[in-house]
Amino acid sequence: MKLATWNVRRLYRPGALAKLKDELNKYGLAITAVQKIMWSGSEIFDSGDFIVCYSGKKERGQFGTGFLINKKYKHLIMGFSPEKDCICSLRIRGRFFNTTVICVQAPTEEKDEIEKDYFYEDLEYIYESTQT
Repeated sequence: MKLATWNVRRLYRPGALAKLKDELNKYGLAITAVQKIMWSGSEIFDSGDFIVCYSGKKERGQFGTGFLINKKYKHLIMGFSPEKDCICSLRIRGRFFNTTVICVQAPTEEKDEIEKDYFYEDLEYIYESTQT
């Protein structure tokens, strides 16, 4: 099973999701963590060969993280948690142990120090609260 991460840079453009799914199929990716989706809200939906799980801000055009899961691996998905607009997690069933994958879009270097501190505090809290 191949896992990947991909900075998709705005999936709200027409045809962007279809192009992404073509690329994921081309590389045979099972689960892909995506950043900069820039969709609003959070949702889980089917799209062709994939299940899309995402978390974004209330207004479109800012941040957004999520996962695209090939439907062949749907039976391994135990849960999706849209923690924040820039942090979400996916729980995956394994043969010997289960795994939690955390997808993040960290603030850039030029962001305010306080904003970065809040982000890393949130990330640490989410990491510490994941199941082992």
